Amino acid sequence: MHPLNLDSVGSTLYTLLVPNSAVRALAWIWTRLLNDRVRSRIMWWLNAKFVVGVTAMVVDDTGRVLFLEHAFRRRYPWALPGGWINRAEHPEAAIVRELREETGLDVRVLGVLAANTFRQPRLDIVYACRVAGGMIRGSAETPRWQWRLPGDPPPDADPYSVELVARFAGEVRRQVAPFTDGAVAGPAAGQGRAAQSAQ
Repeated sequence: MHPLNLDSVGSTLYTLLVPNSAVRALAWIWTRLLNDRVRSRIMWWLNAKFVVGVTAMVVDDTGRVLFLEHAFRRRYPWALPGGWINRAEHPEAAIVRELREETGLDVRVLGVLAANTFRQPRLDIVYACRVAGGMIRGSAETPRWQWRLPGDPPPDADPYSVELVARFAGEVRRQVAPFTDGAVAGPAAGQGRAAQSAQ
């Protein structure tokens, strides 16, 4: 007995319930009577909405991964660098901006590692990055940083970040290996002025 193919059943029901004449009529209305602005609004209403974020896995020449302490995260403060995309901003430009704002580092984006969705209406694009310049420092949003080996994340590390490191750290290290431009990432761990003033 063959298993029931739900996609096939759905396609058959659609064919039975929506005659070709109705499809042709809707297509004519869609292409002839509605302008681009109206079509865009309809598609906006009909489709799911997502907040889009970016995450960076930055690996140094020794294979260590950059973790940041995020001031606005209470349960799991330590996580990979990242943030939200601004309106009309390219995701790759967003991760470069976020790293510069949070750490002072200039990075080169090597490629996309993953695009993940969650139960919340959120899409996260994960990038592999290498340090291209700058000296690492903390910020008010991310006051402290640590370079950690993939199997040794910081205490209270975000499980999502830990999972990403376990899956992709080796791949990112291979991508970083051909680049030996001598960019200085800074010490293995540290804190910025915001963290120092709080002590």
